[in-house]
Amino acid sequence: MISPKPSTQVSSRIGKPQTARSLNDAGVIIIGSPSTVRERLAAYQELAGFNTVLVKTQFGTLPADMTRRNMEAIAREVLPYFQDTAAGPA
Repeated sequence: MISPKPSTQVSSRIGKPQTARSLNDAGVIIIGSPSTVRERLAAYQELAGFNTVLVKTQFGTLPADMTRRNMEAIAREVLPYFQDTAAGPA
C-alpha cells in the first residue's frame, strides 16, 4: 500500500503558482490510473478513517467525453473497492 504523500512539501509552495503535477506530488490531489487512485485513497482512508470521498472529474477545459470517462472509471474501478471496507461505503 502506498503511504500518503507528506504535506511538508506544500508549505514551501504556499503563495507560488501550482501545477496539477506539483499538487499531486504533494498529496493535495490524486491524479492517476484507477489503481493509483485506489492505492492513494486506501492509504488516506487507513490514516484518517474517512468514509466519504468528494471527486472532481472535470477541470479546466477538459472535454465532456473525457469527463464522462473519468466518472465511469471511478464508478467502475475505484469506488467498488471501498464498498466492503470496515469504514463503510466510499
